[in-house]
Amino acid sequence: MNTLQNSANKEANGGNRSIIGNEQALIHQFEIVKKFFQTDDGCEIIASLHAMVEDFLFTENLPNVPPIMRERIVSHLRVATFIAELERSYNGLKGM
Repeated sequence: MNTLQNSANKEANGGNRSIIGNEQALIHQFEIVKKFFQTDDGCEIIASLHAMVEDFLFTENLPNVPPIMRERIVSHLRVATFIAELERSYNGLKGM
């Protein structure tokens, strides 16, 4: 039983080392996000994405919108959601 505990401890410690080893990557990712939101805030980016989608939907003949364009519209909306979540997370980290 002791051997099993030692094995579990080694795995746990190895897991800690990989987390520590990823600190530089996490710091780099945070800096990228920080620069991203220093240019424009999430609300501005999302408003721009939504304006593009709305312009397309109301200036084109909607029944003739091909499936690929529908997929792109969905992708735009998913990007907007991602940006909102990313900004919320960034603001939470920034306040720490």
